[in-house]
Amino acid sequence: ASMSEDHVADALLAVKRLRLSDMRIGSLDGLELCNGATHLYLQHNLISEIDGLEFFGKLEFLSLSDNKISAISGVRHLKTLQYLDLSFNQLINAETSELPLQLLGLDLSMNPCTKQVGHRAKLIAALPELVRLDDVQVMKWERRPD
Repeated sequence: ASMSEDHVADALLAVKRLRLSDMRIGSLDGLELCNGATHLYLQHNLISEIDGLEFFGKLEFLSLSDNKISAISGVRHLKTLQYLDLSFNQLINAETSELPLQLLGLDLSMNPCTKQVGHRAKLIAALPELVRLDDVQVMKWERRPD
């Protein structure tokens, strides 16, 4: 038996973990149908910009590793986001003003921005809840003022 459009919509809204790795996806358009998701796996795609996540009010985990992203944007409003993986992209600057303050984990490894002097200290200072940065634990001494 075929599912009605309402049943399909309900099924999409019920999706909690959306795995779309290695799908040659170039944009986040259309993902809003699954905006009840808590985990989005979008690594190894062709995504160049983070947008279209306005309605993901429950998102906790977002992996955009190994894409073509050159700027952090479109995630600041995600109030439930705890982990953001942007490793292996093309980020020249880690714009702290674009990141949600409640992040517990952030991975920017293998991006040009990680080579900047003070990269780690800047992010730790800007993100008070951060416990893991670039796959390295944030130590207590790193939070102390100079």
